[in-house]
Amino acid sequence: MHKSNFRQAIEDVVIYNILLFFVSMIVFTIGADYRQFILLGCLIASMVFNAILIIRMVRLMRREQEYTLKRLGEQLQKKEIEQEHNELQYVTIMENVKNPILVLNRFGDIVIMNKAMRHLAETSHVIGKNYRAVFTSKELQYIIDNAQISEEKYKQELHYHNHYYSVTTSPLLDHHKEFSGNIFVFNDITKMKVTEKLQKEFVANVSHELKTPVSAIKGASELLLNGAKDNPEILEEFLQIIFKENERLAYMIEDLLELSRVDSSDYRMNFQSVDLVVVANECQQIFKTKLYEQSMQLEIEIAEPMIVFGDSQRLKQVFINLIENAIKYSNENTTITIRFTKDKHNIYIICEDQGIGIPRKDLKHIFDRFYRVDKARSRDSGGTGLGLAIVKSIIARHNGRIYVKSQEGKGTMFTIELPIN
Repeated sequence: MHKSNFRQAIEDVVIYNILLFFVSMIVFTIGADYRQFILLGCLIASMVFNAILIIRMVRLMRREQEYTLKRLGEQLQKKEIEQEHNELQYVTIMENVKNPILVLNRFGDIVIMNKAMRHLAETSHVIGKNYRAVFTSKELQYIIDNAQISEEKYKQELHYHNHYYSVTTSPLLDHHKEFSGNIFVFNDITKMKVTEKLQKEFVANVSHELKTPVSAIKGASELLLNGAKDNPEILEEFLQIIFKENERLAYMIEDLLELSRVDSSDYRMNFQSVDLVVVANECQQIFKTKLYEQSMQLEIEIAEPMIVFGDSQRLKQVFINLIENAIKYSNENTTITIRFTKDKHNIYIICEDQGIGIPRKDLKHIFDRFYRVDKARSRDSGGTGLGLAIVKSIIARHNGRIYVKSQEGKGTMFTIELPIN
């Protein structure tokens, strides 16, 4: 609109001057007596009209300038708002990222440190400070030093505050594509390191556990082949050793396979409504003969049905393992008690014996794979040291927990907590 008005004013000036030119030509054809007065009048009118048009053009130019400046201001304001919005989004994203993030300029001064990084560094007001004044860890300083000097992307592991981190370093470039600093992203790999350690320990334990029965079978077989088989008494003794150790190997392999199945993320459980009291009674029948042989009692205290949503076969396996351990580590003429309680959210299974108990130093390890409190007694009874590890895994798959209390010479009590829904 402003441009069209300005163009119209120019057209008016041109048209008016053309008309004035033709009027002047006509005046020259009029008599000399009136020619001067008419020309003077035309001149005055021309001056007035041109002055009006010039004022109009100046006003239009000012309005056009004001409009242009207004539009420019609006565009700048819009860009500022967009920039502020983008910066706010960037800061929000950085603050809410779980990974610690650190950004340094080329001088090593801290430019950005998100919430996770501030928590890791146990500090807050650090922007603008040099990283050496903030981080006292020599290992972390070494990683940052290398990044600042090399100006290249790389990844390195860091042990910091009892955690393991994979630190990824990426150089930052300015608009001239020159090095302007580094961004460091810390990824906590502590769980992965612990898993790797457990796997190594597990392989070492399996190798150690398999070595004993394999050596026994090999030794007995060699002696038999070297002539011992000709002596009936020695033959029977060595065959008993081979049979016993072979049976132990079979139990161990079965337990290893079972533990692997339960731990596998692909393993599917058959969840349904299960009455734990019914499962406990079934297990009582399984051990009826063994309890009688050792003059032991298994009492199940029942108040009402205890219904949970779970896999009945796996829960039965839990009861079997706990009862078997109670029998194994208890003396004759003692009682094993299983009782149930519940609250609004959970059902609690308590399995208590009057056995030899567990030393305090061993309590924190009894759920570890291949861990045995009484190694000689466990091996003699065919124990693999995997039973409680399997129990813990099954309970975990039911979103439950298991606890243990024990006193040497008085007995052990396992408590299992299972959610009702």
